[in-house]
Amino acid sequence: MGAESKWIEPILDRFRFDVHGPRDLLNAVFYILKTGSQWRMLLSDYPPWRAAHYDFRKWRRLSALLVEGSASCWGAAC
Repeated sequence: MGAESKWIEPILDRFRFDVHGPRDLLNAVFYILKTGSQWRMLLSDYPPWRAAHYDFRKWRRLSALLVEGSASCWGAAC
């Protein structure tokens, strides 16, 4: 894992993942944010769109993906 795992692992450790790994779900979110694609158009390389969207909404609601000192809010109301 790269340098981003130093700050992302403590965040993901707070959640339970039953079927899909946290890294796969996070990569799906990164793909959607980078491409601007619709959730239903998520490639089959990633977990099902419903699973990725559910976790993204959960993380956003809990402000889990906000980075201190960052202007990026990842879709959350700042």
